[in-house]
Amino acid sequence: MTSYLVFPNLDAALERSRAAYSAVDPEAAPDAVTIALWEAVTHPLDGRAALVLPATPTEAGIGLGQGAYDALLTAGEAAARLAELPADWLPPAS
Repeated sequence: MTSYLVFPNLDAALERSRAAYSAVDPEAAPDAVTIALWEAVTHPLDGRAALVLPATPTEAGIGLGQGAYDALLTAGEAAARLAELPADWLPPAS
């Protein structure tokens, strides 16, 4: 199941995603098309951002084993993951 990891802003989320990608592919050039592992979504009002974390490396589109993929998160990050984003992340119905 996809989970989410919340950051104070989009820059922090993208920086973390880039760090994860560099751990997966340390040979990737800094100007490569793909330099981030996980997609980020922003909160509609307060500037926070959440990384969208697929449950498996296959779903993330990378060739790692599950244990290596899980190890991309620190213990604190793994504990802080959310199973779903709170309702206030969804745009209001019009």
